[in-house]
Amino acid sequence: YKGVSNTDIHIGRQIVETFYTKSNDTKMIPNTFDGVVIDNESLPKTNIKVAYLAKQKLRDHTSSHSVLMYDDSNTANFSTWNGNDDSAMHKGLTYTALKAAGKDTDAPLITGDIRNKSVENLTIDASFYNVPELLTQAMGELNYKMKFDGFTLSPGVRYIKQFDNGAGEVGGAALNTNTTGYKDPTSLDSQMIAARLVGVYENFKLNLGYTQVLDEADLVTPWRGFPTAGYTRSMARYNWMANTKSYRAELIINENKAGVYKDTFMQLSVLHTDADESKGYFDENFYYAGFVQNIPSVVDLQVRLRLGYTDTKKPDADSLDARFELNYLF
Repeated sequence: YKGVSNTDIHIGRQIVETFYTKSNDTKMIPNTFDGVVIDNESLPKTNIKVAYLAKQKLRDHTSSHSVLMYDDSNTANFSTWNGNDDSAMHKGLTYTALKAAGKDTDAPLITGDIRNKSVENLTIDASFYNVPELLTQAMGELNYKMKFDGFTLSPGVRYIKQFDNGAGEVGGAALNTNTTGYKDPTSLDSQMIAARLVGVYENFKLNLGYTQVLDEADLVTPWRGFPTAGYTRSMARYNWMANTKSYRAELIINENKAGVYKDTFMQLSVLHTDADESKGYFDENFYYAGFVQNIPSVVDLQVRLRLGYTDTKKPDADSLDARFELNYLF
């Protein structure tokens, strides 16, 4: 509905692109939500998006389900498919545990973003989510672009605060439910700090990023929006567990907003994760290379190749993740 000035209103099942929610369709079926999304640009140089999302349908699911409930009601018949079983889901927030605690097993996700560019070269972002009676999280971010002769430098900082509204007593401080090594095993109060420096010269972009999740609890963001994205998030890597520090250097070549690559797009990165072994995690290095090319003779046909190698201190856990994809752009 576009009948309100400077406002778009979308109702129903839809892709919702916010800081905390993404379509992220690497399994070819996008992550979608059932709800209401309002996008407004009434304020000068400001975009505001808010969403009330009653249901989610994950990328590999056939029906919509609760946004923050892991369904263990009948695991013999794969009931987990009827709940949020994402890799980043808190596995302690189960149907059984929520019911026993008197919590709503079908609570909505309320989320929103605001972006302001009133100050020249400065981008201010803020986001939040709330799942009533369970969790709230807030994010603030500043990015400032400095322009020089032929290149730009953009320092950025991000801060995330997670507020436990009852979820910690239900599921514990750890996403995998193993709270060994956690200072307060029944609290999901947590924080993350992040910093980066992004340099752009012609068709080259270098991103040096750092993130640190404080030694409190794991961050809960299982809607395919990753809290370390743009800083230290790499393919298939989860580095928002408590007391985790991550460092990444990323080089991007031939990026363009149109997404049609006559010249090969290349994304190369090295990620080091300093994990807390007392919590059952292990330090690792992750090496990534991604390539995208539109075929010159058939420009609408796009080839994608992504490779990620994990070198970890966990015994017998080194691995290679290879993904190949063809897309035809109609």
